[in-house]
Amino acid sequence: MLFQSLRGERTVLLTTHFMEEADALGDRVAALHQGHLRCHATPMHLKKAIGKCCSVAPRRSASLRGEHTVLLTTHFMEEADALGDRVAALHQGHLRCHATPMHLKKAIGTGYRLSFTTNGAPRDAAITRVVTSFVREATVKEKTINSLSYNLPSSDSSRFPDLFTALEEKKSELGIETIGVGVSTLEEELQYMLDGLVDSSQ
Repeated sequence: MLFQSLRGERTVLLTTHFMEEADALGDRVAALHQGHLRCHATPMHLKKAIGKCCSVAPRRSASLRGEHTVLLTTHFMEEADALGDRVAALHQGHLRCHATPMHLKKAIGTGYRLSFTTNGAPRDAAITRVVTSFVREATVKEKTINSLSYNLPSSDSSRFPDLFTALEEKKSELGIETIGVGVSTLEEELQYMLDGLVDSSQ
């Protein structure tokens, strides 16, 4: 009853080792094996595709690599990042890029994501002053009621240690609870590239 009431209103992530449960409750099922995403589809699609899709069968996938070219189409960038040796992106019928996921992340260059959780509403003006005093090209990515995130260009990575030291020293003053940093995802990189294409066409 709970899952039925939530369906259509929000995304619910359920982890389970019981395939009957995944089949009964999941609109889509993702399977992990040895730390790798092996498949991601509806239960009905998986039942039809098992034995035909190399990403579903780990041993078969390992044996095919280097001997065959497998073309996987997906709208899920996490899947492309995890399974693709090379990624090609199409936009409005045109091929926009074709390279390894790592090369795309470096070439498109949105860099790193700096994120904060805060005690109450973020003091975004004060935090931004500190961040941009070390990384001038930093831009605000997202703000919520108790979090704030920035895009940091990878070209300024040599300044990150001083920035992190200053943030740690001013944590209480800025109302910061936690600080996190990570590499931008493939989805963020491609969206940045496509947004630029849309802007240039207007």
